[in-house]
Amino acid sequence: MKQEKNRQPAFLMEDNHYMEEPLAGTTGCFCYELILSKEIFLIPNNSIEMLWDISRNKFYCFPYIERTTQLALSGDRLFGIHVDSAYQCSWEEGRAEALLEQTGRLSSFEERVVFCNEEVTRGLRLKERHPLVRHAIRQIEETGGRIVVEGIAEEFGYTPRHLQRLFLKDFSYSPKRFCQYTRLLNAMSCMIHSPETAISSQAESFGYSDPSHFQREFKIYMGMTPKQFLRWYRKE
Repeated sequence: MKQEKNRQPAFLMEDNHYMEEPLAGTTGCFCYELILSKEIFLIPNNSIEMLWDISRNKFYCFPYIERTTQLALSGDRLFGIHVDSAYQCSWEEGRAEALLEQTGRLSSFEERVVFCNEEVTRGLRLKERHPLVRHAIRQIEETGGRIVVEGIAEEFGYTPRHLQRLFLKDFSYSPKRFCQYTRLLNAMSCMIHSPETAISSQAESFGYSDPSHFQREFKIYMGMTPKQFLRWYRKE
């Protein structure tokens, strides 16, 4: 099972039959397909997610997930395009919907990947973000959100305020908030893949000062406690 950075942890649950293939000519962008075993939560990760619900013939586009989002699509087959956070995408949503609708008419994941590589990627008009933003994203991801944001800007000769302005312009939230989302993504991945593990006892390894800090921040962004989430996750 894939566990790389920037994957939505809920997509990678064993029961979802997850598959993915890279998009040609890009770094960190890929196509994926899965069958949802239950409703899921999407966590902000600075990436663009374009999803075609093959089962319902419906398009979902998340230019940037600004807050935790729940998708109640249990049992549906989804085909998606993931655009890495290092890129800006100026593609019109209407055109994306029209092309992704065509993927639903194809008979296999392999055919959909070929179609996306031949037709879809040309229309994405991907452009790399400001070097400071790209560097900050990678530093935050690589440290699991355990980094002093002010130091990232100073490395490039910028002020922390300038980095914050760039983040707010691109993602509508600050780099410190992205650190919090990154910690949450890592903790949720562990909870999903190792539900018997006592996550609270490992709070510090995910960048939280103590178990109460983890539980407080988890509830702010998920609307439930870690124990409540695990009960939801384990229910059939």
